[in-house]
Amino acid sequence: MNNKNGFTMIELLAAITIMGLLLLISVPAVSGIIENSRKDSFVIMTSDYLEAVENNVIGDNLVCYNNGKWIPISVTKDGKYFFSICTSTSSKNCYLVGVTGIGIIMNRDEIVDSTSNLFDSIKKSPYGDAELQGYVSWEKKTTGTGKDKMTSINYKIKLQDVAWRGFENEYTKDQLKRSNIATREVESDTKYRPTNNIMGKGYKPCKFK
Repeated sequence: MNNKNGFTMIELLAAITIMGLLLLISVPAVSGIIENSRKDSFVIMTSDYLEAVENNVIGDNLVCYNNGKWIPISVTKDGKYFFSICTSTSSKNCYLVGVTGIGIIMNRDEIVDSTSNLFDSIKKSPYGDAELQGYVSWEKKTTGTGKDKMTSINYKIKLQDVAWRGFENEYTKDQLKRSNIATREVESDTKYRPTNNIMGKGYKPCKFK
């Protein structure tokens, strides 16, 4: 007479196999959802940084470096400008803020202080709350004269965390999409150090007054 009070070995193996298959299917799906959520959060955060800088340009809250002195952004001439972003108090985590040239004009503390003034509280990477580094750049152009005079400013942003996850190229607000986020990680002891030579391209640094 068969005992119907428990599972046979074959039934247990079948159940374990089915559970294993379900796990194999569900884990990548859940991981994908989490990753996409982080990317979406990074997009929103990056857009917030770009808009914050734009609002402070419009509000005349910044000064920019021109001909050896800092002048209000409202009286700057047509040209290329940028606002550095760095949330880390450790200088070794601020590679993207302008290693070439900017150290003579601004120190890391000024950059971090200027970044902290963008929001009531610092916004960090959705990937483990990692520190951020990057910049918002723009080009100011004036066309026409008199009543037909118009000034246009095109903003772009480059923003990554210290593990190099984020937007490794410059993007306009409309281009800030999940698909443009790079998530490759680079170990801290690697020789790879993406730097910002934006001043070498003719851009002038700006900061809070």
